[in-house]
Amino acid sequence: MILLIPCSIVAVALIIHGLIDLRRGKIMPWRVDRAFREIGNVESLDEFREKLRACPDSPLTRICTRLLPWVGRYGESWDLTVQQVTSEEIAGLYQRHGYLSLIYQVAPLLGLLGTILGMIRAFHTFGISETRSVPELGKGISEALITTMWGLIIAVPAQFFLSFFRQKLHRYENDSIPKRVRELFGPLTALAQKQAQARPAAARQSKAAQE
Repeated sequence: MILLIPCSIVAVALIIHGLIDLRRGKIMPWRVDRAFREIGNVESLDEFREKLRACPDSPLTRICTRLLPWVGRYGESWDLTVQQVTSEEIAGLYQRHGYLSLIYQVAPLLGLLGTILGMIRAFHTFGISETRSVPELGKGISEALITTMWGLIIAVPAQFFLSFFRQKLHRYENDSIPKRVRELFGPLTALAQKQAQARPAAARQSKAAQE
């Protein structure tokens, strides 16, 4: 129980952290959407990048920032790039919330170890006792089984929330975030084309000024 109590505290902390950290508003904040709606107010992709960096730090913010150099791509290459960048960002969340699996695996083993040690002690006491009371032996065995019970009490919720978190991350990685990114980046194509057209004109003006 000395080891199971810290395990239970860590498990509760990881579950609460996961419930907060994996909220939709935390993964895909609405301020990113607002930044994309204000595309018409910016003159270049560099200016838009600064506006995007001012948004709250989140997986969607980092993904959109990383994808800005690929604005204007279409078809399979764009889809693959979106999926790759999204998977790289979500991989960190998988690892962060994967620590709950350690609690899920260790807690039952610690409980079983406590039960074995308790039963060894109970049988040893029963063997050296002169009276050899069966009720006392049963009492010792029941006390030894308490650690197994607590190990399972910790492991079952840990496994449930671990599966829940992984399902949410899978949906974010393969559905929600890629779909949102494709929707957001649609209007950016016009800005990229406008910037590309402005560069030759600026170069011609610079050359004329030098002449």
